Amino acid sequence: MFSLLVEQQFYEFLSSKAKPKSRSSPLTSCLREDLAQRLEASLNAAEQKRLSILTSAQMHPARLDEMWQAAKSGVERHFEKEPDELGIKVQSQVEQAEAKRERMRACTRLLKVRQIAQSVNGQQQTERKEKKDQLEDRLKRAKRQRAEYLRQRRNLSSHLHASKMIHEQEDYLSRKLARYWRRFVKLRKTAFYLAKT
Repeated sequence: MFSLLVEQQFYEFLSSKAKPKSRSSPLTSCLREDLAQRLEASLNAAEQKRLSILTSAQMHPARLDEMWQAAKSGVERHFEKEPDELGIKVQSQVEQAEAKRERMRACTRLLKVRQIAQSVNGQQQTERKEKKDQLEDRLKRAKRQRAEYLRQRRNLSSHLHASKMIHEQEDYLSRKLARYWRRFVKLRKTAFYLAKT
């Protein structure tokens, strides 16, 4: 404000100096009028500039106040909005963590089911292998028993056949001996004759 007052006093001083003084020479009067017009134009321009500066100076605090109010409103809106955004962000993170935990639980359950299935499958395979081994052992034992039975049967057949042959030979020899004995008795021959025959 002090600088504006000094500027205003300076313009008033120039205005008082620019007033034409009465002289008798026409040329001097023309020069004075021209100079006065120039000074008047300069003064008008200076006045317009001064008014513009005053207007700007008056508007500047209002503009600053408007900017401050806008900034204040923006900050207030930010702080009012921030808890909601923070709550939404936290809620989203909680939901994501819960979903991740559910996925982990599902994976754990699936892994346990697979382990149980593998264990059951392995146990079933072991049981099937044991049963297969038992059946193979029984089959081998049955084959050995059958082979032994057939061998004994063949031996028995051979023995029976041999016994039959021996019995037939014994019977044949007995009949032959009886025939010779009857002939010996009938002919009243000696033992030498019987042996010779």
